[in-house]
Amino acid sequence: DAGPLPTSLDSWLSVAQDGSITVFTSKVDLGTGTGTALGQIVAEELDAPIAKIKMDIGDTAKTVDQGRTSASRTLERAGPQLRQAAAAARQELLKLASSRLAAPVERLTVNDGVVSVAGNPAKNVSYGDLIGGRRFNVQITATGEGWDLNVAPEVRPKDPKDYKIVGTSVPRFDLPPKFTGEFTFVHEVRLPGMLHGRVDRKSVV
Repeated sequence: DAGPLPTSLDSWLSVAQDGSITVFTSKVDLGTGTGTALGQIVAEELDAPIAKIKMDIGDTAKTVDQGRTSASRTLERAGPQLRQAAAAARQELLKLASSRLAAPVERLTVNDGVVSVAGNPAKNVSYGDLIGGRRFNVQITATGEGWDLNVAPEVRPKDPKDYKIVGTSVPRFDLPPKFTGEFTFVHEVRLPGMLHGRVDRKSVV
């Protein structure tokens, strides 16, 4: 099984009915806060509250293979991939909102995951109401593989001058469960029928 296809928008993120957004990435957080940083990138592109972002990381059954997690290269490579996937999702959400609000995409604005008609903010719809709990069922362009994966290059992302979330200090997603002891470290993982092994280094005479 090759895992989720990078050409499916649903492989990258999903929107729940409460407006929370789950981001799927094969990158893992090794204590450097990469999960939070990647979440900021997605929140920025979607104009969604950072508190609504949930990271589903490192599960090979649910995430596209983005290559190994390697220091700063995680943000350098996975960051643009998730940014473009989020930009593609925003594009689709605006299309849905355009139909729902009977207004052209060009007249729509987004703030905290709520799409409004410019000049008429009372006319609005949230991401959760638009697609919450359902799949996008949209194909996007994806070429290459691993950390060389080029995702949705045809979609124009936000101009960095308009950033409000990326580059700001936000609470780390991974720290609260570590402070409370709820976090499951790799040496605590137990699977049904799991066997244990050890390295047996015999002396050579």
